[in-house]
Amino acid sequence: MLIGSNLWEEFFKGYMSEIKIWERELNDEEIRNEFVRKNDTHFSQSRSWLLGIFLFLLALGYMLRRRLLLKEAENAPKKAAITELGKPVAVAEQIWCFGGLKVFTPEGKDVSLKFSPKIKQLFVLILLHSVGRQKGISSNKLSDCLWPGVSPQNAKNIRGTNIQNLKALLAPCTGMKLVFRDKHWMLEFADSYFIDYAIAESKLIELESNTDEERLVEELSVLLPILKKGTLFPSMSESWVDPYINNMSNRIIEFGLNIFRLLNEVKH
Repeated sequence: MLIGSNLWEEFFKGYMSEIKIWERELNDEEIRNEFVRKNDTHFSQSRSWLLGIFLFLLALGYMLRRRLLLKEAENAPKKAAITELGKPVAVAEQIWCFGGLKVFTPEGKDVSLKFSPKIKQLFVLILLHSVGRQKGISSNKLSDCLWPGVSPQNAKNIRGTNIQNLKALLAPCTGMKLVFRDKHWMLEFADSYFIDYAIAESKLIELESNTDEERLVEELSVLLPILKKGTLFPSMSESWVDPYINNMSNRIIEFGLNIFRLLNEVKH
């Protein structure tokens, strides 16, 4: 009996509890009932949190949209421009991080479906260190995050194999390239490349220091469709990704509260 490994010979990192062994093979319904029993509480809490965030964003968008419509007669040209901003970005190659990782080729094919669990972690870790002002991640840090406790030589071999596999999987994505520069691994993107996480980051930075109501509506028309897809990397629970998820969630909530305070000040 082997527990804690998978088809890619990647070993489970963490703790296990309530391991059960049955004397017979369970049918689909029995497996489902066991899974639902264990995850019902966690799922309910997560669903309630996501519903709260969605309703919060929906109310925020409604309030700002309502204020914009009140000025429709005098600002008709601007309204048309804002409507255009709300449309999906017209580029084929995209990376979605909110609502679950998806990496689309120019033909619209999601190559992330072929990622093993460890390849997915490797890609996300390098991606997070490549957007914004990040300058990549070193090989040692990659190994510390993904293969802790493994000897340096073994970690180097495993890392090299996984990086080569990742490069092969990303080959159809012509606007993205995995490179090693200045002793750091990073992803380089074409100017038109769409990454929802990078756009959300830039929009939040712009909006956090902006008090112009019409500008807020314009920027929110781009930001809200991204946030409504779901939370950042919802299926990942690694410790190194938690700070990014928590930081994004806290910024979104704080930004929303600031918007409501701003609207209240304008109203009075």
